[in-house]
Amino acid sequence: MDDNYLSGIMPVTMENLCNLKELDLHYNNINDDIMRRLPECSWSKLRYLDLHGANLTGKLYVWMGNLTNLGYLDISQNMLVGGVPFGIGNMKSLYHLDLSQNMLVGAIPDGIGKLHNLTYLSLGLNNFSSVLSEKHFSNLVNLRFLNLSETLLKLYFDDEWSPPFLLEEGYFGSCDMGPGFPAWLRS
Repeated sequence: MDDNYLSGIMPVTMENLCNLKELDLHYNNINDDIMRRLPECSWSKLRYLDLHGANLTGKLYVWMGNLTNLGYLDISQNMLVGGVPFGIGNMKSLYHLDLSQNMLVGAIPDGIGKLHNLTYLSLGLNNFSSVLSEKHFSNLVNLRFLNLSETLLKLYFDDEWSPPFLLEEGYFGSCDMGPGFPAWLRS
């Protein structure tokens, strides 16, 4: 149902779709705090969720960590606030995570480093303000795309650290990476 000019609050009956595996509502005008209304267990079989540019409001909730079958999550280009829930590390099936272009704040939980299937991670254009280190990336062996640009993140890695991944694309504009050229990027 993407790009269909849908508007307003999502019907409560959508919460009862217990066997739902894929949902794509991107580029609509939902204008709803859908994340608050979804109960923990209602979409436990969900594997693909694309809500980017859907005009969502509200915040990310702890129960999201219970979506352990979810592989694809794109909730970028919305008006989501607050921080990334600590339970995000429980979403071990995630291979695509895009939280960019929201109004998210705070620290990136260490648990993001548990997402060993992750190939795509985009956190850019948010108000994150914390330090990222080896513990955030040490298990991300499949990571190919990383966007941390336009955040207030500080990347701190030991000079001897060698990443377990081979990035094909990386965006780090406005990140504090210095003062010298990061040795880990050379590999």
